[in-house]
Amino acid sequence: VLPICAEIEAEIAQMDKEIKASIADMGCEIVSFDGSKIVNIGKDAEENPLRAIITNRVYSGPKENTTEKGVVEVHQCTIPIGKNAVVFTLMSDGEPTTLDRVVVFEEIINSFVVVTPAPVPVETTEGTETTPAE
Repeated sequence: VLPICAEIEAEIAQMDKEIKASIADMGCEIVSFDGSKIVNIGKDAEENPLRAIITNRVYSGPKENTTEKGVVEVHQCTIPIGKNAVVFTLMSDGEPTTLDRVVVFEEIINSFVVVTPAPVPVETTEGTETTPAE
């Protein structure tokens, strides 16, 4: 887990709040939700990290808002790119299969290769600025 500036921490907390509200608005109940975190992903995560927001949650509720089993398991990776983002989402009804969905999901997000370094947020007395990674 990477250290993050207060502004980004607040944005992630707001995102988690919106996820919880959305689940409640569907008439569903959260079974598990640890909160989002920023992690390094990608093939070169040690030398040239790609930062992503990882969010995992399980919720249950009416079949019309979940699955035939009444449960939804979500693993989500959001890669911010300026004001845009690339988002990968694994959704499942939680039924056991011969395929380990989470392992495949993690293999996909860890297969990325960073072509150009991402900006690194830096807290200053004026607020948050971004500087190119070195």
